[in-house]
Amino acid sequence: MYKETSYLCCNQNCFCSATVQLALQLINLPFTATIIIDSFHIKLFPLSEICRRTDPLSWHEFLGSCYYYSEDEKQWEDARKFCITISSHLVIINSKHEQNFVITKIKLTSVWIGISDAVNEGVWQWVDGTAPTERFWRQGEPNNNDGVENCAVLYKEGNWNDIDCNLKVHFVCEKPTGCNC
Repeated sequence: MYKETSYLCCNQNCFCSATVQLALQLINLPFTATIIIDSFHIKLFPLSEICRRTDPLSWHEFLGSCYYYSEDEKQWEDARKFCITISSHLVIINSKHEQNFVITKIKLTSVWIGISDAVNEGVWQWVDGTAPTERFWRQGEPNNNDGVENCAVLYKEGNWNDIDCNLKVHFVCEKPTGCNC
């Protein structure tokens, strides 16, 4: 019986020792967590600064909209999808005044705009499903040359042309003004 009692006391001492070690670790836990958190160098910023920091793209503001001019060329559908990924859409031109603004920032000869007749030949619609209220087609356009011209570009000279949607062209995205403009 002495042997069993001795064995129980030993186990109790081991248990007590383990409990003390766990208690010490628990006491030091907040300190350890603070060291770990401090190592991440967390800094708080005002929302307006976060907006500027998270949007490396260069946007231009005009009458309640922001415009992004692409540096690269894409097919019309890829350009449309890219604009969506940056919370915008291919530019929708609602007035001559807006078109004149868009033209001033075009670096090369032409850009994709958000109008197409790919869904229904001859029925031009903006990417938001609306019909154009203004039309600035080049003389003789749209002509659906070779039956493959279903997307439109805006030329630097100020008029539109329908061309093959599979061509790679620069493009302009548009979104309402907000923290990223």
